[in-house]
Amino acid sequence: MKKNFTIGEAIGWGFRTFFDNIGLFLAILVVYFCIILGLGFLKLLGTSKLVTTLISIIVYLVLAGFYIGYTKLRLDLYEGKKPSVDVLFGSYRLLPRIVLASIVFGLMVGIGFLLLIIPGIYLALRYGFFYYAMVDKNVNIQESFDQSTKLTKGIKFELLTLYIVCGIISIIPIFMPAAGLAIVYAYKKQQAIVE
Repeated sequence: MKKNFTIGEAIGWGFRTFFDNIGLFLAILVVYFCIILGLGFLKLLGTSKLVTTLISIIVYLVLAGFYIGYTKLRLDLYEGKKPSVDVLFGSYRLLPRIVLASIVFGLMVGIGFLLLIIPGIYLALRYGFFYYAMVDKNVNIQESFDQSTKLTKGIKFELLTLYIVCGIISIIPIFMPAAGLAIVYAYKKQQAIVE
């Protein structure tokens, strides 16, 4: 499959979209910190290992659901939809499927890294769009991995370069949303070829 984006286009779109919606991203940051503080306070209430473990699981699930909504919001921005903070809490129905797919993805990539690192990088690049496919198209786990395989065919080096550039951008925390938006751009551009 041919590449349908350039790294410059992806980064440029990510920064333009970030700055065009900076108020939204600052509001998301405030909501995120309120969740962290609230859940952190709950952890302080844990008096036993069991209670602390249960609270930690709840914290993980709340944040994972929030991130699903955040991904949906970024996909909506690409599609030109009016962004809204309430979308952050509207995708929890995907949580069980995404948690299971993330475990499968983590195991595949982890085993790949144990096999001399390169296989882990390859698997991460090949299946890395599974998350976006699940949130964007509401597909099952197998379909999300299949779609990611189609979307990343022949562009692994470009994706690796994009991820490295986004990692460098993310060194400055305020620009992390722009880096994430750049990856959404690459996903959506590749998806346009497949559809």
